[in-house]
Formats: sequence, C-alpha cells, structure tokens
Amino acid sequence: MSAVNVINVQVLDNPAKYNDPINLEITIECVSQLEDDLEWTLIYVGSAVDPSLDQVLDSILLGPISLGASKFTFQAPVPDISKIPLNEILGVTVLLLSCKYKGNEFFRVGYYVTNELEPGYSLSPHLTTQIKEQAIHKNIKNKEESKQQDKYQDIK
Repeated sequence: MSAVNVINVQVLDNPAKYNDPINLEITIECVSQLEDDLEWTLIYVGSAVDPSLDQVLDSILLGPISLGASKFTFQAPVPDISKIPLNEILGVTVLLLSCKYKGNEFFRVGYYVTNELEPGYSLSPHLTTQIKEQAIHKNIKNKEESKQQDKYQDIK
C-alpha cells in the first residue's frame, strides 16, 4: 500500500474561456506520516512536435500532509498564447499533472485539451493576443492516468 493515494482529480469550470485560470480539485489520502512536502506540477504541451514549447503553468509544494483524506484546489494560470505556434493554438493538446515526493514522480495524469474558436472568429496572425484569448474556448477531458504509487509504498 502507498503512503499517499491520489483518490480523485476533478477539472472545475470546464469548459471555459481560454484566459480563465485552470482549476483542479485534487483529493488525496495519506496513510502514513510524510517527512517532506508533495510537489505538484501542471504542464501545458505547447506543441506536438517541439517539447521546448511546453509550459510549466505552476508548481506548488503541499505540506505538511495530515493523515487521512485531504482535498485542495490547484489553480494555475493559462499558457502564454504568444509562445504557442499559430498553427497549434487550436485543436487538441495535452495538460499534464504530476506529483513528486522527494524528487521522485509517483503520479501523473494527462488530460486532452480541445481549443476551439467561437463562431464568427477566424484565427490569423493579425488578431491581437487579447482577441485570440477571448475568442478561444478550452475543454479539458479524457484523462489518461499513470500511477507509480506502489514504487514508493515505504515512504516515511
């Protein structure tokens, strides 16, 4: 049994406008006392072909962790649209949430993010960033989860 179990990750305020912050409600269960904080990181994949365009939206340290179930909201800013290639702003990309303990990742979940324009808009290099952000809707869904919790079952 793991020292920490991620029970649920709920995407709040979904779908939303592009420039609305990303809110995740995370429920964990701690079954043994931890010496250090948990590090949570949220990454937006900015390009399917260039990993250097991935953006770390936020990283937080959570602790001390009480024994039992805990729930918290992880709020992260949206990606900087100016750092995303124009041809990759719309369509499907990925949002990755990971958790580390003492530098070792033990949980990762990915969400498909669909970015679409409102009717009446077309995406062009001449649109300002502000107009682009107001015209784009994001919809986060279809999570893919990778747990490695058993790897750290003896964390103390």
